[in-house]
Parts: sequence; C-alpha cells; structure tokens
Amino acid sequence: MWRDIFLENREALADSLASVTAELDAFRRMLETGDEAEIEAAIHSAAGFREELLEYEDIVPRTLYKLTVRIPDQPGVLSKVMNALGEQEINVEDLTLHHVSRSVGGDLVLYVTGQGTAETASALLSGLGYPTAVSFMREDLE
Repeated sequence: MWRDIFLENREALADSLASVTAELDAFRRMLETGDEAEIEAAIHSAAGFREELLEYEDIVPRTLYKLTVRIPDQPGVLSKVMNALGEQEINVEDLTLHHVSRSVGGDLVLYVTGQGTAETASALLSGLGYPTAVSFMREDLE
C-alpha cells in the first residue's frame, strides 16, 4: 500500500524531500562554520514554526505545559503511562519520545493544557515511579 502511495505522490514527495535536504544542508554548514547567530536564528525559527503548527491544530502554546517523564525501556510502560493519564481524563495534546538506551530508557515528553492538569499529571506519574519535570511550554519557545 505505501509503495503505491509514494509512487502516486512521487513528484510532491521528491520536492518536499529536496526542500528538507536543502534546509538540513544549510544547518549543517552553520554547525561546521560555528555561526552562532545563524544557529540561534534557526532555533527561533523552528520554535516559531512549531508554535504555528500547534495553533493550526487549535492548540494554543501559551496554555501548554511540558512534562518530561523518564520511563524505562520495558514492554508496556508507555501504555501504562497513557492509560493512567486517560483514567484521570488528562488529555495529551502532543508527545514525543526520546529513547536514550535500553539501560537508561528514555524521556517521554508530554504536552498538556493548563497548569493544574500538568501538576496533576506530574503527581500521578511520579506516584507510579516515573520521575517527572514540568515546565511552561512558552519558556521553551523563547
């Protein structure tokens, strides 16, 4: 199925990949030359783009809180975390998972709306044995 989807959309996909490749090459050159000002500008641009994407999805970044949860690399842990949040009717607006290693596990980064929700989620997950840090997302964008 995916083969057919890719082939049907090959021109648009090839154009998108070329654009992404050009952006990555430009950023690689910034890193190689150590261009601090350009690197900082790129980071701010990416943060602004992420904010635009969230607003497009009707998620206002000014209300989001980021929870960073250290979870072990074990079967069922992610499901356990998400089910616990769901049972408390905590909606996760967005998430990412940054795997470190099998021995360390990784950081599950969750975005929730509102300080009270963030604090409740943090207490719940900490109570389950998963160390959690909370920050206001707006701080990450600045």
